[in-house]
Amino acid sequence: MEISSSTDTNPNRWHRRLSWSRVRFYLALALLDIISVGMGMGVPVFSIAFGLPAGWVIGQRVIRQNQSLSNHAGKALLAASMLALFTFIQMLIIWLPPTLKFFDPTFDVEGFGIPLWLYQPRVSYIGWMVLMILVSPALQASMFSLGVLASFWYTTLAKPKA
Repeated sequence: MEISSSTDTNPNRWHRRLSWSRVRFYLALALLDIISVGMGMGVPVFSIAFGLPAGWVIGQRVIRQNQSLSNHAGKALLAASMLALFTFIQMLIIWLPPTLKFFDPTFDVEGFGIPLWLYQPRVSYIGWMVLMILVSPALQASMFSLGVLASFWYTTLAKPKA
């Protein structure tokens, strides 16, 4: 990879970033995912939102490999699954210890600080843990897939032919 200087006049410098080695690229995505989870202080709101631009970049990266559309979709789905799995592991690390406190009979659910949406605090606690651990990685994968689809659509249909 060529190192670009600050005097680089190429308007498409980001194309070079798309051609990083695979390991460095996915490590950068993982680091950005960790930062986005940290920005939400364990609540993966920013991680879910991060799925959209990550999907766009992965879609562009996969398209540049010049393969059939089914290969593109398969690779993009694999990348979405890997990012969602990584977020799932982060959520397990963050939220598994509080989940295990649920089985402690002296644990005060109301004083834990989560939103009590439902009528019973223990039921709200279970709903919150399911939302954090299971639903949020699935939402991130959905946003990632939406980013990939938007990238495919832009590249194949909406981009003007030059």
